[in-house]
Amino acid sequence: MDNGHIRDTARVVSTAAAAHTRLPFNRKERYFTGTVLPMIVACEGFAHLGRFLGMCGLGHVHETPGGWGQDLQFFTEYSFKNAVFTKEDKDRFRGMPSKEYVPDVVLTGPDWILAVEAKMYHYPNQAKINNQVASQGRLIRYWAGAFDIPESRIGHVALLPNVLSTATGVLDIPTITWEQVADEFRDVAPPYWTAVLDFANGSRLVNTASNTSGKNADAKITGAEIVSEYPRGTLVHPAKGPYLSMGRQGGLNGPALANDLATGKWATQAYEIRVSTEPRKNWFPIESFVQLVGNLGR
Repeated sequence: MDNGHIRDTARVVSTAAAAHTRLPFNRKERYFTGTVLPMIVACEGFAHLGRFLGMCGLGHVHETPGGWGQDLQFFTEYSFKNAVFTKEDKDRFRGMPSKEYVPDVVLTGPDWILAVEAKMYHYPNQAKINNQVASQGRLIRYWAGAFDIPESRIGHVALLPNVLSTATGVLDIPTITWEQVADEFRDVAPPYWTAVLDFANGSRLVNTASNTSGKNADAKITGAEIVSEYPRGTLVHPAKGPYLSMGRQGGLNGPALANDLATGKWATQAYEIRVSTEPRKNWFPIESFVQLVGNLGR
């Protein structure tokens, strides 16, 4: 292990300690898209922005002679409807879409454009994400037409935590993960911000309040992660302790879990987990699930 990685690991520990002893960690998505992501991908005066563009399918976009920051727009939580304010802009963008489609991140250059839809702790399903990016796509195509940008110079990606990327499957637009961003920029970005992202990726502060089916859950992760982490004792809530229970419609002996095991879907299926062992319908010990998976093929 190199010294840089050791230092980063120490900062992750420090970030976790601060979250548990001082202010709780920030779970707002806009914090990650409006602060953490720019601090990482725009580090050193945009010197390494090409890495991010390459991840998003725009690797053929080259830096302008004056540098990225000389001919670049970088917006977060971009409301085009709100931005078109002056008479001159209203004249320039006659016929603009009437509905509000707000990408989390928008970057533009002289002949290219990139829009990013990001999630961190809120886990919508595949259909909801696809509907959201389809709406954004209409706005992006309008921009491309307004500025005569060819399709090959348009990027539109989803930026998701790895567990959500695995759970949702293939989306209608390409997907990159927060983990990939941290790894790609670890050698150049400020260590504080990669440590923040590492802690965010490692903690399971998943939002379940918006989904009544998850009201009893503390987190949601894939079966493969459960089987990997539970036996090692690393499946632990950062504040509450070890996760001990998990849920699936119909419970341990229900048809949904039986199908997961029979088809191999259990590995990528995102399961709700919780610390409490209080008996509830559809919930069962994680240990029982790990044993069932271990018995497959025997």
